[in-house]
Amino acid sequence: MSDYSCNLPKVGMSLIINNLMSIFEQYNMEENYKSIILSTSSQPNSKPHLGTYVNLCCSFILASKLKQKYENKNITIEFDSLENSLYYVDKDDELSENVRMYKYILSFLSTKYNVLYTFRSFDEFRNIDIIKRNLSYYLINKDEIDKVINPEQYSTIRAFCPKCKEKIENITDINNLSKNRLEITFECEEHGIFTLQLCDDQLNKLDFSAQLRDIFKGLMSDYLEKKDQLLIMVDGRDWSNEWDHYIHLKGKKLFLHDRVTPRIFTPLILDSYGGKLSKSLYLNPEFRYKGIECNFENIETIEQIYGKKSLNIISDEIESWINDSTKFYRDYTVNYLHKKLKGEII
Repeated sequence: MSDYSCNLPKVGMSLIINNLMSIFEQYNMEENYKSIILSTSSQPNSKPHLGTYVNLCCSFILASKLKQKYENKNITIEFDSLENSLYYVDKDDELSENVRMYKYILSFLSTKYNVLYTFRSFDEFRNIDIIKRNLSYYLINKDEIDKVINPEQYSTIRAFCPKCKEKIENITDINNLSKNRLEITFECEEHGIFTLQLCDDQLNKLDFSAQLRDIFKGLMSDYLEKKDQLLIMVDGRDWSNEWDHYIHLKGKKLFLHDRVTPRIFTPLILDSYGGKLSKSLYLNPEFRYKGIECNFENIETIEQIYGKKSLNIISDEIESWINDSTKFYRDYTVNYLHKKLKGEII
C-alpha cells in the first residue's frame, strides 16, 4: 500500500515553508547566539507512550538538523521531568522505573542523532533564581494575573500540610510582609489552617500549576537571551492555539515581558475517536481505550513486541515529517504508526 501522505494539501504554515529549518532563519543564529537549547518536558507518571516518543523524536531530530546547519554552535536538548504531577503513581519504585525508561529513550535518541541532553527535575527547575523571582511576582499580583491565566479560579499554587504531608491546593490569603517576604495561608480539610512565611529564596517549597510552569519557562528564554543562548520550547500541539495565545503570550505580558519565546508544536498522536492518546485517561483504572492495542500506551512494550528496530522505524518516519511541512503540520492516529511498524504502509 502506498503512503497517501505524499499527496497531502498545503495548508497553514505549509503554505509558506517546505522545511522546518526555514523557521529559524529569523533569529540570525550565526551572529546572535553561542548556544541553542531545545527544551521539552513530560510527566513520568507512566512509562513514555507513543505520543511522548514522537515529541522527543521531534526535539532530537530538530536539534540534529540545527547542529548540521550551525556547526560552531553548542546545541543541546533540555528535558524537564514533571514529577510534581504524579497522578496514579503511589510508589517511589514505580516512579524510578518510569524515569529509568525515559532516560533509556533519551539516551537512545541522543546516540542516534549525536545530540547531548540534560535531565532536569521539577525540584531543580523551581530552584532556579529567576523562577523563584517570577513566582514571587505572581503571588504579589495573583488577583490580576489570574483574570487572564486562571479565569475559573482553579488552584495554581500548592503546598504540603505540615501534619498530614498531603498536597494542599486551597489558598485562603496572601500577605506581602516586606519586599522579599510573603505570608501564605492554606486550609487543609483535615487539619485546618496553616501559614507559611517565605522569603523569595524559600519559594521552592511551593508547587505550581501548568500555566505558571509554561509561562515561567518562556520567561527563562528572556533571561537566557542575555547570555547569548536561544531557548526553543518544543511541545505537543495540544499546547498551541488558545493555550499559547491566552495563557503563554498574554501571561508573559502580565510579567512585563513582551518578547515571544520561539516555540515548535509537534504532531499529536490520536486514538481511533480523534482524541489525543492521553496518559490522564489510560492511567485511570476505570478507563480503557477501545480500538487500540494496549501496547501503544507504553513504548517499552512496543519495543518488546516489534524489536529494537521499532524505535528506528518510528523515528525515521518522524524525520520524514520534519523534512516535509505538509507531513509535520498535521496529526496522526495510533493506527497509522501501527501500520508503519507492520510494514503495511511504505
